[in-house]
Amino acid sequence: MGNKISRKTDENNCRTSDMDQKAEAKMGNTISQQSDQPKRPPLQLASEPATEKVIEAIIEANDSNVLLNVLKSENLTFSEKTGVMWGLHYCFDRTKLTWRDMFWIEDQLEEGGHLNVVQYLRFIHYNVSSLETYWETESMEKAIEGDIKTRWLIQREICVNQHKQSLQQQLDSPPPYHSTRQSSQAEPSSKSEVTQQLDSCNQELKNLNKLYWEHQNTLHQILSKWGNGAARQAYDLLRKTDDWYLNKWHVQDCKGRKGCCSRPYGCCERNRETERHEKRGHCTSACPCCVKLKIYQEILK
Repeated sequence: MGNKISRKTDENNCRTSDMDQKAEAKMGNTISQQSDQPKRPPLQLASEPATEKVIEAIIEANDSNVLLNVLKSENLTFSEKTGVMWGLHYCFDRTKLTWRDMFWIEDQLEEGGHLNVVQYLRFIHYNVSSLETYWETESMEKAIEGDIKTRWLIQREICVNQHKQSLQQQLDSPPPYHSTRQSSQAEPSSKSEVTQQLDSCNQELKNLNKLYWEHQNTLHQILSKWGNGAARQAYDLLRKTDDWYLNKWHVQDCKGRKGCCSRPYGCCERNRETERHEKRGHCTSACPCCVKLKIYQEILK
């Protein structure tokens, strides 16, 4: 409901005259396929069209379907499509297209699997409004920071659980062979120390569980207040697939922080040892593999 209200508000802001309203009504009929007039044929593109000519053809056609066909065309490179999108942005008032038309085009591109194009189109929308950019940037930063904290909490849980399992194995395994005198002096002290460490692990896991659910509530509030602008839609689309974080930029970031992507461990490419919903993601400072490597490197010094 909020999404519809937001889009309707944007649409109403674009209506500055009776002429605009008539043009919008005409465009709405074209989109809904309720017009009695036959549809304009799709724009025919050459193998290497000039961006300026394509833009002029779109303006002359005055049809959102024509723009959609251009952005979906296999005859245009992605670079040429970005040129068309930016060019139309600078002369948007000449197209007589409305924001409703642009939202419809975004939906059609997303449904058709043209994800790079629709994300770039949303990037342009994100940059054209200074007010929207300010509020969305703040929300986006909080959401990204929240995502990093979620991964840290989960990876810390995994690390503590692994240590707990190791301690439990020590506690359950029979003591090494030694004389009765040595055993009576060393075994109780060692067992007591292991028990204390187990209690410490259990307490930390309890605290981490509490922090996790408190953080999830905070993160939910951040996303709820974000709204449904271009950046939020791009954010949601990016996270629709399980492997969204394995793009080049995120992998390079993990490598730069000396995470598992900088080593042939493959931890970031598979599910981590957790029952939490967020099983996948790049390393934080709490990653068990990274922690063990740091300890090993310290021992070698």
